[in-house]
Amino acid sequence: MANKLGGFLDLTASDLIGQYTELQKIKAGLGTQKVQQSTAAQDQALHSSDYTSGSEAISGGNAQVPGAAAAPASYWDRVPKPLLYGSVGLLGLGLVLKAIK
Repeated sequence: MANKLGGFLDLTASDLIGQYTELQKIKAGLGTQKVQQSTAAQDQALHSSDYTSGSEAISGGNAQVPGAAAAPASYWDRVPKPLLYGSVGLLGLGLVLKAIK
């Protein structure tokens, strides 16, 4: 009887470790699939439009109003001029004060 059970219980540590690593690989693969699915769902929710009509999109600010002026074409036209001139003025004042000291 010991001979019959000997083959059944003949496991080595490498067999157990091999099975454990295979199980961990499967779990990691399933975890990766779950993350990919949730990422896809979040991307879809983020980029989908909640507006049902054009007037809703216009009132929400996500569409251009017909007949309104077009958005500025160049980067220079989009820069807020008071902010730009103020920052240049502060930089100039700082350089003047540095030169005086």
